[in-house]
Amino acid sequence: WIPDPDWLKANLPPEAPVDALFDRQKAALGFSLARKGALIQAPPGAGKTLVGLLWGLTQPGAVLFITRAKVRIHVARDAVRWLGLRSQVLEGETPKVLSDSRLVIASYEILPHWLKVLQDWHPTSVIFDEIHRGGRSGKRYRRTIDGGFEPLKNVAHACMQISRSASRRLGMSATPQRDLPRDWWAVLDLVQPGEWGPKLKHTADRWHGFWVRYAGAHRCK
Repeated sequence: WIPDPDWLKANLPPEAPVDALFDRQKAALGFSLARKGALIQAPPGAGKTLVGLLWGLTQPGAVLFITRAKVRIHVARDAVRWLGLRSQVLEGETPKVLSDSRLVIASYEILPHWLKVLQDWHPTSVIFDEIHRGGRSGKRYRRTIDGGFEPLKNVAHACMQISRSASRRLGMSATPQRDLPRDWWAVLDLVQPGEWGPKLKHTADRWHGFWVRYAGAHRCK
């Protein structure tokens, strides 16, 4: 599905370069807009950043763009250059009150420190740029002495919490994914929370979950 240019112009800032989009960007945008959670993978230079910004702004509400630390300032500059939109770039490990900017840009490394502030901000749309950085390990909890679980104050847990506090999610990556199939659960669960089931769970004398259904764990004894 390719989004109608007139619809995009009506739902985006007037500065948005809708007519200058490449076909690959239109296709990626259409694929993402048709879903509440989507994953885009394309090589560097394909224009993913612009697609992510346009995707976030097509719906009302706050937009959180999460990326690598060194890329934050470039995303902020692109938002001004392409959309005339100023943003707030989060820095440091000491949370502060967010400004009234509609677009907030953060790095993965500081998310555990800013988690409460970002949750209270209630972003409508979240963009995970280089999403594998947020779901690489998937280890979000650890077992306690009494047999329960407690959350880990790490990037994976912070990404999970932010994902679940948003209404829409977009994952993007230019990095080839050479990991095992079982490692995809953490990434897919960020863009479509709960839709892929648990990673691995044992009930009624059998194992089930993502590892069993999609990653070949059913072949293990």
